[in-house]
Amino acid sequence: MPLAAWYAFGALSTEAFGDGVPFQAAAFAVLVLSVARFVPVAVSLAGTSFTRG
Repeated sequence: MPLAAWYAFGALSTEAFGDGVPFQAAAFAVLVLSVARFVPVAVSLAGTSFTRG
């Protein structure tokens, strides 16, 4: 089932973005995905004694 979902997503995205994606849109998507992953982790670790090193 997950493979079918990825196949459907790939087919739909290929159809939608077949003509290409502007650089600004791709850069924005990468930035948003990076921030969307980093911020919840930083917030959840804010009150703990976790250190990076």
